[in-house]
Amino acid sequence: MVALRWLTQTALASVATMFLAACPGTLGDEQVATPNLSLATSLTSKIASTIHNGEKNSLVVNAKNNDDQVLLIERIRAYLVDPEDHERVIRTLEPARFTTKVHATGEANLAYRFVPYLDHERVTLIVNVEFADKAGNKFSKTAYKETVSIVEPPTFGFDPQLWSIYLMFGVVALGLGYWAADLFGGSKPQKPKNPALAALDDARGVSGESADDWVPSHHQAPLTKKTKSAKKKSS
Repeated sequence: MVALRWLTQTALASVATMFLAACPGTLGDEQVATPNLSLATSLTSKIASTIHNGEKNSLVVNAKNNDDQVLLIERIRAYLVDPEDHERVIRTLEPARFTTKVHATGEANLAYRFVPYLDHERVTLIVNVEFADKAGNKFSKTAYKETVSIVEPPTFGFDPQLWSIYLMFGVVALGLGYWAADLFGGSKPQKPKNPALAALDDARGVSGESADDWVPSHHQAPLTKKTKSAKKKSS
């Protein structure tokens, strides 16, 4: 008896499952229609269909509500996938969260920024917008799906951001060079002579006088007497 009841319940469950699968939207499982939201996306890069590797890229999604209810934009998700196989995700980009309400017949511009780090030349960029209706039902719609080229950033041998460091090293090198030249650069400069003494030295050189000829005789006398007394003592 118990086995028969179990078989009956199992059969009824199977029939109900088949009925629901054949007739969706019945027995309380009503399907929700996707709101009419139009999406148009444009990259802000100067060259069409290109993104810059290792740099900040941006795009703008224009969301236009063609429905008769308010829609809430909640999130933008973006992926970089293989151009030959869209199921192969190369990079999942950072999502952006929104709390933007788009009223009936209204529209909103949604800015999204991302920085890719890739070693590929071409990828397919997929941008999805997630939104909800007034009842809280969630939806996702693709706003952009195109193959783009990867542009490598330019390389500089002299980084402008390091100018201050280069300038500091230049000042230090210049100071060390001046210090070394002052320390090992030969004899030190002599102080200039007094003009009167220089003229006197020139006059002596012309006349042939000795260095003591200009001393007055009364200053030279004690020196002469002292010399004579020294001779008497020695004798």
